Amino acid sequence: MLLPYYLDEITPAAQVNWGWIDASPQSRLCRPKVVPDPDVQPIKLQLRGSRKMFPDYTVGGTTGSVIVSRRFRDVVERFEPDVHHFIAAEVYARDGAAVDGEFYLFKMGHFIDDGIIVEESDVNRSYLKGEFIHLLPTSQQPRLMWRASKIAGRHLWADSMFAGANIASDALYAALKAEKTKGFFAIECRIRADL
Repeated sequence: MLLPYYLDEITPAAQVNWGWIDASPQSRLCRPKVVPDPDVQPIKLQLRGSRKMFPDYTVGGTTGSVIVSRRFRDVVERFEPDVHHFIAAEVYARDGAAVDGEFYLFKMGHFIDDGIIVEESDVNRSYLKGEFIHLLPTSQQPRLMWRASKIAGRHLWADSMFAGANIASDALYAALKAEKTKGFFAIECRIRADL
């Protein structure tokens, strides 16, 4: 593996102005490790403005949730079939009419423990009552240093303590580019081969 990429969905030009139709069961969906129960599927989103084109990877109804296109899903499934969660999402226009297209709430299937080398990355440890709870970025475009032994053989993953940062292998990133997927800002990461 060469250099992996952090797929950051916080790209203003690609963001869609929408929200959950029924926010009550969706409130936990901003948590990266929460996969919705079958009784709240499909996820339903409603546009707050007009939109003709949709990005392949963008913020969902709340910050921390990611909505992807079928094109994005298909590329990921070629590399890691049946590993990640793609929950069907129905999108409605402001007037309530259904929007054509296949959309999915994306949930990561690979969380790695202790994959990020904190001292060599743009992150800090966050504590609550003296207990380490997660990593926080120290930059708007954080560069991450990964332990090679933790990510070997993977194509899409996140660190369990920085769970909102979806990382793609160089091969997956190249395939996403070849398919002309849009919506994310790719931040190059680094790898320590000796760890």
